[in-house]
Amino acid sequence: MQLPILPLPSCVKSPSPVRAIRLRCLDCSDTRADVRDCEAVDCPLHPFRMSHRPKGTSPLKSIRAYCLWCCEGSAHEVSVCQPTDCVLRRFRFGKNPAKAGQGSIVNLKAGNSDLAGLSATAEADLVF
Repeated sequence: MQLPILPLPSCVKSPSPVRAIRLRCLDCSDTRADVRDCEAVDCPLHPFRMSHRPKGTSPLKSIRAYCLWCCEGSAHEVSVCQPTDCVLRRFRFGKNPAKAGQGSIVNLKAGNSDLAGLSATAEADLVF
């Protein structure tokens, strides 16, 4: 069930995952009041609809679940998702592309001289 998707406003270039969810909810509903009063509690985005991040929930996991729901449960369809104007598209894999590479051992070693001399086996044993 593909939902209608309105073009991303030009003022929003790369929103955060929570902001992207809010924009998708506004796209799905007619008004802000409709978003607030949304009764679609089975929607994975429902807890984030008011731009709040409830404790114990991940907006990226919720976006991934929504994309799977939108593509009728097919991970392949999510990977080849065509609507390039969908505000959630860049988060469809459950990752934030703006944070790509952060936390990787290569980047950590580059920024921390204490890690520069570690061997490959020591790197594998690191727990962050």
